[in-house]
Amino acid sequence: MELDRLQAFWRALVEGQELDPEDPDTRWTSALSALRDLMHAAYVTVGVAAPGQVTRTTLVGHVLHRRHSERLVGVAARPASDVLIENRLSSRTAFRTRADGYPGIRVAGFAFAPVPRRRSENRSWLVVGRRDRDPVMRASHRALLTQAARGIGILLDNEALVSEYEHLAMTDALTLIPNYRFLRLTLARELARANRHGEIFTVVMVDVDNLKKYNAQHGHLAGSELLQQLAQLLQSEIRATDVVAKYGGDEFLLILPRTDSEGGLILSERIRRRIAHSLRGRGGERLSCSFGVAGFPQDGRNFESLISAADHALFTAKEEGRNLVVASLPSTTPSGLSGRTVEVISPRGRSLRRTGTSAERKGKAGPQTTGKKKRRSRAA
Repeated sequence: MELDRLQAFWRALVEGQELDPEDPDTRWTSALSALRDLMHAAYVTVGVAAPGQVTRTTLVGHVLHRRHSERLVGVAARPASDVLIENRLSSRTAFRTRADGYPGIRVAGFAFAPVPRRRSENRSWLVVGRRDRDPVMRASHRALLTQAARGIGILLDNEALVSEYEHLAMTDALTLIPNYRFLRLTLARELARANRHGEIFTVVMVDVDNLKKYNAQHGHLAGSELLQQLAQLLQSEIRATDVVAKYGGDEFLLILPRTDSEGGLILSERIRRRIAHSLRGRGGERLSCSFGVAGFPQDGRNFESLISAADHALFTAKEEGRNLVVASLPSTTPSGLSGRTVEVISPRGRSLRRTGTSAERKGKAGPQTTGKKKRRSRAA
C-alpha cells in the first residue's frame, strides 16, 4: 500500500510538470494532496527561506495557502536538521513553536524533513502534521519522508529553472533590462488595467541623439557601453511601480502607471537634464537624448496607437533640434494653433508648436510660449 501511495505521489509530481506554468497553485495542490495521502496527514507544508523572506505553502483540506514572514521558527531554524518524527504534543502552541505549524489546526504530532536542492542555496523543508485520528508516524516512515523531500526538491528546482529561463527570455542581453517581449506583455496588462478601472498612464520613448555619428567616431563597442549606462540611469530615475524596457536597437520605453502626460513631461525633463549634465562619451563630449511622451487614453487606446503617438512625438523632438522633450497635447488646445499640436520642453523653456511637413515647419513663425506653470502631478 505504501508503495502504491509513493508511486501516486511521484506520478502527481511528473504530471504536474505538464500543467500550465502560469497556474502553479494547481501543480502544488496536486503534489501536496498526493503527499498528504502518502503520509496519512492532516496537512502538509513546504517552506523556503529566501534572503529576507520565508514562504510557506500549505495544503489544508483541498485549499492551498501561502504565508510570508521574515524569519525562521521551530525545527526549521535549527542549524542542522535531519528527518524528525514527533507523535506527542501537549498543545497547539507547542506544535507551532516546534514545527512552525499552520495556525488554527489541532494536531497530535508532526514529521519534519529537510528538502535537498540542486539549483538553489535557499533552505527548504517539509512539515507533515497529523491529528489524533490519523495513524501514528513511525520510524519506518523516514524513508517515505526522505523520498517525498527529494520529490519536493525536484519540483522547487524545476520552478526555479523555469523562472530563470523566463527571466532570460524577457531580458535584453546588452543592457540587462526588460526586452521588447516583456514590454509588450507589460503594456498589454497596463492597458487592460487602465481600461477596467478607468485610470490613466503615460509612456515615454527615449532615443540617444546622434548615436550613429558617435559609433562612427568611437566604434560600436563604445555605443554599446553608452546604452548600458543610459539603461542604468533610466532605472535609477523611475519609481518602483514604473517600468523601463528596451524598445529597439537604441530606443527605450518608460511605462508610468497612474501618471498623466504632464507628469511624464516633468519626469522626462528631469531625466533629460541629468543626461545632459552627467553622461559623457569616450572623447569627453556631452551626450543627449530626445523624449516622446504619449498618454492613455487621449493619445491612444491600444498598443499600436499609443506607441505611434510616442514615436511621433520623438520624431518631432528630433526634427526640432534634438535634446528635447515633446508630448502630444489633448484635443483642447488653443484655437489659434491648428493641425497637430505638441508641447515641447527645451533648455530654453516650454512652448506649444504646430507640427506638419518639413515645408510647413520651415515656413512657420517661431514657437509660441504658453507661459503656463508646471503642475506637479508626479513625485519628483
